[in-house]
Amino acid sequence: MIEAHVEGLLDEWEGRGDVELISEFALPLPVAVVFDLFGASDADHETLRIRGNSIDGGQGDGEVSVYTAESMLTYLRALLALKREQPDDGLLSALLQAHEEGEEALSEDEITSMAFLLVVAGHQTTVNLIANGIHTLLTQPDQLAALQADLTLMPGAVEEILRYESPSGLASFRYTTQPVEADGRTIAEGEFVQISLLGANRDPGVFADPDRFDIRRADAARHVAFGHGIHHCLGAPLARLQAEIAFTHILTRHPGLHLAEGHEARWQSNPRHRGLLFLPLRLK
Repeated sequence: MIEAHVEGLLDEWEGRGDVELISEFALPLPVAVVFDLFGASDADHETLRIRGNSIDGGQGDGEVSVYTAESMLTYLRALLALKREQPDDGLLSALLQAHEEGEEALSEDEITSMAFLLVVAGHQTTVNLIANGIHTLLTQPDQLAALQADLTLMPGAVEEILRYESPSGLASFRYTTQPVEADGRTIAEGEFVQISLLGANRDPGVFADPDRFDIRRADAARHVAFGHGIHHCLGAPLARLQAEIAFTHILTRHPGLHLAEGHEARWQSNPRHRGLLFLPLRLK
């Protein structure tokens, strides 16, 4: 299913010289995948493009606006109503049936909230992962050449991209349940804390030469781009799979891919999201 979406998006690039990766690939791909999981119509894909530069076409900082959130909730409630009347083998129908049969019973609000979270979590970070990955590879020509020469290196390359340019800058909020000693300071009990995933993934105490991008790095998989422990991302295998398929097809079909002339990376200003605002590419 993912390969079909990837190939369809790349078919739209045929015969062109320049493309913009985010709006023309990285953004629509995870939306289509989430919609397929939900059992939604292909025609509705535009509804839930909830990234910062989404519904109104403007560029934002990666957060979901109030307007976009309300639009998405309205759509999800309508979709749930449809699945209640016309169930299928999608995820939303399964959740509704479990609720109605009393198995792991979920309320309407719980199902709606879960669907909302799956769209946001399964969408924004995957956009960043794909765009960050292509940008990193195109700015590291020796690593790009090595990967194109041996695509069996792809799983390791995805892990190194996750480490080197994590799609999320900060972990979910935590608070201390007891005093914590950190870097010579004491954080009192009951304080909110933010954990830098970008900092952790460049920790010289964990990774040798952490500021070097190396797709053959043996310790890349020790990254915490997907969180850790009970907060580890539920969708990590899906994100990895989308990235592997996307990178493989892009680099195979467009071996001469490079950054558009005069390109200067512009990143989102939000510290919680590590992602580019746009990425213009030259295909030939």
